Amino acid sequence: VFFIAVPAVFVIGSFVIHLTEDTFFTKYAYYLHDFRHLDMITDYLFIHADWLEAVLDAVRWAGVILLLKRRREDAGGGWIRALVIMMLVFFLNPLCTIMLQKTITGMVFYRNFMVLFNPVTEAFFLYELLEFTAGRKPVPALISAGLAAAVLLGNIGSFIRDEKTGIYWVYIQGGERVDHIYKIDYDEHLANLALKQDIEDTGFDRQPVIVSQSSATLTYIPEGYQIFGSRDNHYPDLRVNKDFFLIAHRKDDWTVEDTPDYTKSCSYLKEYKADYVLVHYWDSPDFDQNSDACTVTFYEGSKYKVKKVISE
Repeated sequence: VFFIAVPAVFVIGSFVIHLTEDTFFTKYAYYLHDFRHLDMITDYLFIHADWLEAVLDAVRWAGVILLLKRRREDAGGGWIRALVIMMLVFFLNPLCTIMLQKTITGMVFYRNFMVLFNPVTEAFFLYELLEFTAGRKPVPALISAGLAAAVLLGNIGSFIRDEKTGIYWVYIQGGERVDHIYKIDYDEHLANLALKQDIEDTGFDRQPVIVSQSSATLTYIPEGYQIFGSRDNHYPDLRVNKDFFLIAHRKDDWTVEDTPDYTKSCSYLKEYKADYVLVHYWDSPDFDQNSDACTVTFYEGSKYKVKKVISE
């Protein structure tokens, strides 16, 4: 059922959504987008991969093909083979992608590749490749030497921040921009600290209502009530109407949205009884400027501002 019926439903559903909704996420070309610029992932499809990634991907896919070809169940082959088939016919099927991202995975569906390719599964794939070439004496040694060289080169490239050869350079570079304890951007951390301190100083006898464009607010300020998360999508049952959501939520470069009436920023803040606004003013200059009329800014960093809504 899962290998045939469920994928069939999602193939049909994706086609219907593609015909009825015209957004970036409802196009089949979305599957081929360069997600490396949006997330800390690798391109496994050879489309946007650099040459070192392409070499490693060739080894990975060769292992996948060999695993699918064999019928033996030894060495854990049964479950790993079932996992590979499930991922290929459903979670990584480009014909299922549109409905998948709309109902299960969200825009980060590409992370499904990390289920198919991870240290455990890649060990199986490498085993298949080495076993297949075992009778050709120089080949396994060449494969092993090539992989060792690729890993060494990838590690060196990572530490010198070489995008062409570094395997995980983006993790190292990203780590330089975040607080190593709190795992968030330095300015974002300071903005949330300022917000938390003001809440404590004010001494609310209720949960203060926060409109925040920082994902960290939900985690580090549990004493506050956040109307919606900074990266939420708008759903019909959301606690705020769509206009206010479009005005106040964190903007993404790749998202195509209607342009809201930012002059209503203050009226919505009053309507939803907001006490604070934490805004990423680089990404949301219109909301930042239009909320000035009813707020007082008490923290301004390189990217974030924290404002207190003026009580009537």
